[in-house]
Amino acid sequence: MPVKAPAASRRTVDTRARRQRVMKVVAELQRDGGSEAVTLARVSEASGVSIGSIYHQFGDKDGLLDASFEALIADYRTHLLAFVKREGRTARQYVRAVVTGHLTWVFEHPDEARTLFRKRREVPPERDAAVRRSTGAFGAELLGGLRKVARAGEVVPLEGALAAAVVLGPAHEISRQWLEGRLPDLEQDEAIRSLADAAWRAVKAD
Repeated sequence: MPVKAPAASRRTVDTRARRQRVMKVVAELQRDGGSEAVTLARVSEASGVSIGSIYHQFGDKDGLLDASFEALIADYRTHLLAFVKREGRTARQYVRAVVTGHLTWVFEHPDEARTLFRKRREVPPERDAAVRRSTGAFGAELLGGLRKVARAGEVVPLEGALAAAVVLGPAHEISRQWLEGRLPDLEQDEAIRSLADAAWRAVKAD
């Protein structure tokens, strides 16, 4: 008879709840005032979590910002992988789903997307290599799925960063311009359709 996994302890549940409250407050502060608005005192007051508890879980302000960045990245990546898994049954559907999933998340979560763009630019040099490795691993996982659904010779042989640039590069640039307010009249549905189709044409073998 299989042994049941023990239920999470009350202490573990409370810790997770406090962490979620803290992360929500940090995201709100960054949305309204950027990283400069985040202080341990403000986070403590708004979340109801003591400064000591925050420091124990996250360390200083940099630890808070790093954790917030990682939480947003995880949310984006979870959304995109789930979307592609659900929609990408053929090579064409897969490529279009990558672009559609990316833009859909950005259009539905503009504040979070702005925070990701801003925070990525603020990554200190000593952490840049680790962030790049994480991004590369995610890109390999995401676009590696294309090879599983593509028929032999159906797509051009692109690897790693090249594949990510070809498939998501234009969508990433449109996202950046829209988030910066430079495309106020952008038709979102049309942008998704056009860029998804363009990505497929870019990787489809002749």
